Amino acid sequence: MDRHRALELLYTGIETILSPLVRVYLAFGGTYNQFDEIVKRVFISVADQYFKLPDRKLTDARISVVTGMSRKLVRAIASMEHKVETIDTRFGVGAVIDGWRNDPDFLSQNARPRRLTKLRVLGFDDLVQLCQIDIAADVLMEQLLDSNLCEDDDGLLELNTSQLPAGGDANSQALIAKWASHPKFTDSWGKPNKLPAKGIDGFYDLCKKYAGDIGENAVLDQLYYLGMCEDTEDGKIKLMSRGVIPRDFSPEQIGIGCTHVADLMGVVAHNILNPVGQRHQQLAVVARDVPREYLHDLEIIGAQESDKFLRYMDEKYRSVDRDQTPSVQGTGSYRTGFGVYYFQVELSAVNKK
Repeated sequence: MDRHRALELLYTGIETILSPLVRVYLAFGGTYNQFDEIVKRVFISVADQYFKLPDRKLTDARISVVTGMSRKLVRAIASMEHKVETIDTRFGVGAVIDGWRNDPDFLSQNARPRRLTKLRVLGFDDLVQLCQIDIAADVLMEQLLDSNLCEDDDGLLELNTSQLPAGGDANSQALIAKWASHPKFTDSWGKPNKLPAKGIDGFYDLCKKYAGDIGENAVLDQLYYLGMCEDTEDGKIKLMSRGVIPRDFSPEQIGIGCTHVADLMGVVAHNILNPVGQRHQQLAVVARDVPREYLHDLEIIGAQESDKFLRYMDEKYRSVDRDQTPSVQGTGSYRTGFGVYYFQVELSAVNKK
């Protein structure tokens, strides 16, 4: 097989291998940018471990040639602290969460993320901006208060409709007219809303500031999916301190699962790169069109028989494992084992006859 055909098969194979891994990764809120950084580190690590030239010191130039990464990037990654970021704050949902947690515009007085309305709570400053009046909002507010055209009702400005002027200052006239009639500043009965002195940003404003070109509905759907926010009884959105994780999740399962996948892929890589006589055991029994009704029995039978085999092999391994039997003598130190797994994949939602 020529190199070109081998690479074509590898491209397809890599996509196949990555799909279940990426499925788990996305379920926990991982992002492409974070994954890209992991891949870069792995490329450098593998080049360092397996592609040194005999009796030659591994250089950035050698890693660059093997991986296709620039020497500048190789040096940058090699010098970078290996820090695990649970949330990618550079873009999208992660940036929105980071802004919600740290931007003063979205924090309460005790510096905790505010519960947000989905839309901005319009304030007197928004009304002034709508009217395109070139006077500071606080100055206009003082004028209206002094003229008894509005009142301070426990921190909210209320338009005094009984004192609406028939003439006078043009700015005040324009502002009051908008306040009394514009749909954004009146309730469903056409009554002027009570306004805070300054508008209060809502979730839409948070997304507009931090989500880039991703719509607020898409961001909100993902936050719900990750369990990072929830609706409150007063109709607002609350940021959760921690997102939910898949049900019955155990941290150990990630480590065990990834180790098993790495072991299997290590065997696959070894067998691809070595001649027949040096290859390790790599066998599977696969049926390609099995009705659902038979799956349970096949899994049970496989589990019972493989359990017998693994118990037998466990005894053999214990007898030669220096961790288990310190008296064992010999040279070198190897981690070795046999693995068994069961899988089922639904090929089509249409029942085959």
